[in-house]
Amino acid sequence: MSAIGLNPQINNRTVERELLLGGPRISVIVPVRNGSKHLPRCLEALSHSEYVQFEVIVVDDCSTDITPQIAERYGARCVRTPRTVGPGGARNLGAQHAGGEILLFVDSDVVMPPGALCLIAEDFRRDPELAAVFGSYDDTPPWTSFISQYKNLMHHYVHQASSESAATFWAGCGAVRKTVFEEFGGFDAATYAVPSIEDIALGLEMARAGRKIQLDKRLAVKHLKRWTFRNLLRADILHHVNDRLPVLRAIARAEHATEFVASSAHVLHDFPASALRQVGLAVCGKANAGQNRDEQGTKVAG
Repeated sequence: MSAIGLNPQINNRTVERELLLGGPRISVIVPVRNGSKHLPRCLEALSHSEYVQFEVIVVDDCSTDITPQIAERYGARCVRTPRTVGPGGARNLGAQHAGGEILLFVDSDVVMPPGALCLIAEDFRRDPELAAVFGSYDDTPPWTSFISQYKNLMHHYVHQASSESAATFWAGCGAVRKTVFEEFGGFDAATYAVPSIEDIALGLEMARAGRKIQLDKRLAVKHLKRWTFRNLLRADILHHVNDRLPVLRAIARAEHATEFVASSAHVLHDFPASALRQVGLAVCGKANAGQNRDEQGTKVAG
């Protein structure tokens, strides 16, 4: 891989234009374990990026297949974890090896459109206060089964219908300034050692600290995962219920919980209904308490 990216067909005029515009260098970090099925399409798409100032780091989480050879074939740098650490830990390791000022996390089963990195660079260049930005799945899932269509299109719809001012983060296709990422200690790999909500948790911490996070609705990527009833059950019920409860409690405790929930619909859309009811009760309780305080204040003032 060249120092500026994967695509050798980008002409010098494109490079000069980006340098003149002051585009940031982007480190694309792809965590993967046994990714032989989808990783080639992920890396192939990056090789056609219209943006050139980037590097690709594949973090191999102790794969037992040909993942390292795939990364090498596409000219990506491959870093191997010392033991299986999960996607959060793998992303953290990739960040340690990254030379870019922007860290772009991309799942190994995600296909980026050619202009995606340009959009991300534009977002950060336009707003110096922007800490992080993320996108959504597109509206053309590759699998035609009902479950696959439902999961991917629901994700797309909820993200597209949400506020662009976000209070969380999504690492399926999400970028963050490296300085901000390091300030917050990266993903909590100790708590989330398996694929979970480590990205949401990081977003909550950034939002609590007043950092600006943007949902860029133009940034739509293709998700290659084929959903089945079995992996849907495992992902949405067996694994995530207990993992997501701490996040729901954090939302319920937030100082501006009502606004927080309104800007976090893309996070909450697939949470268990029973857990969401608890958040709703907590948020309503906060709203009622605030209203009571306002009324008491009004009476005292009158």
